[in-house]
Formats: sequence, C-alpha cells, structure tokens
Amino acid sequence: MQDKHKKLWTRRVFIILVMLMALGTYLFIIRKPVVLSTFSYDSRLQFNYSQRLELQTLSDKDKKDQFIFRATEAPNSAPFLVTVRYEEGLEAISALAKQPPLDLLVNNSQKAYPQRFPGYKEESVRQFELNGHEAAETYFTYKNNAERIKQRFLIVLRDSDIAFYVAAQAKETDFEKINNTYFQPIFESIDFP
Repeated sequence: MQDKHKKLWTRRVFIILVMLMALGTYLFIIRKPVVLSTFSYDSRLQFNYSQRLELQTLSDKDKKDQFIFRATEAPNSAPFLVTVRYEEGLEAISALAKQPPLDLLVNNSQKAYPQRFPGYKEESVRQFELNGHEAAETYFTYKNNAERIKQRFLIVLRDSDIAFYVAAQAKETDFEKINNTYFQPIFESIDFP
C-alpha cells in the first residue's frame, strides 16, 4: 500500500515539474531579451532599435518626404509604427519667423496636429536637452476609425539648420508596454556622431 502511495506521489511531482518547466520555457520565449541593432544615417544620426522590428522599405514618396527609417511591429506583438525623418534649412525659416528653430517647430506642430489627427488630444509637451542637443517631446492621442492611437513625437535639433523627427505610435491600450519594450530603446539612444 505504501509503495502505491509513493508511485502516485512521484507521478504528481513529475507532472508538476514538467508543467513548471513548460511554463518557464514559455515565459523565457515570450520575455526573451530585446537584442538591439544600430541604425546610422549618413553620419548625422544614430540610434538603437530592437532586431525584432520589421524594417520597411521606404517608398519614393517617403524618400521625397525625407523619411529615413520606418519600422512596424515585431512578430507576435500588437501593431505599432516607428518613423524617423529630417528637415533641413531651418536657419532661414527661423530667421524669417523670428523664432528659435525648436520653438518654431513645436509651435507649428501644435497648430497642425489638431487638423491632421482627428480627435487630437495633447497629453504632455516638454523641452529638454538630449545628448547635448535641443529637443522637444509630445505625447498625444487621436482617433483612427474606432480606436484611440497614442503617439510619442520627438523633435531633436542636430544643429540650428537640421531637425530630426521621431514618431512612435500604437493603440492607446497597448502603448505603455510597447513603449517600454520597443520605443524607449530608440529614444534613449539617439545620438549624433
């Protein structure tokens, strides 16, 4: 009788161990560390991004609009989009407007975005220094069909004549997790070699 209980107990322990190993393997696969690659543009800008991102080929229109990077969600992730573009010739525009370049760009964004994004709602705006360069970051939401989208938009001046724009967006319900996993490594690593 005691031998029968011992076999039953051994089976239960074995089943529990197998289930724990399967759960551990599953969690390891789901939470595997984010491996980063470096994106560099013409010795003007560089940043790190997750190798799990799906890099998109830039269209002729993207290139004309001065986009230099476009990536979408990683496999098994909620949908999102990250884009980077630049603008040159800010000194002349800034002189005409009689505003510092960053103030001009932030003001223009705040005027244009409510018309560009249906249901636009600004959450926060801050100006700061990013690796020795003037920057401004805006978080906002907007409506896309029936869903609320949240975007993190960064303007960073390489110098007084060139600005880079980094936009990262996802469904509002998924934004925090995606921001922490995929967007934050990009924004934290932006540098100008």
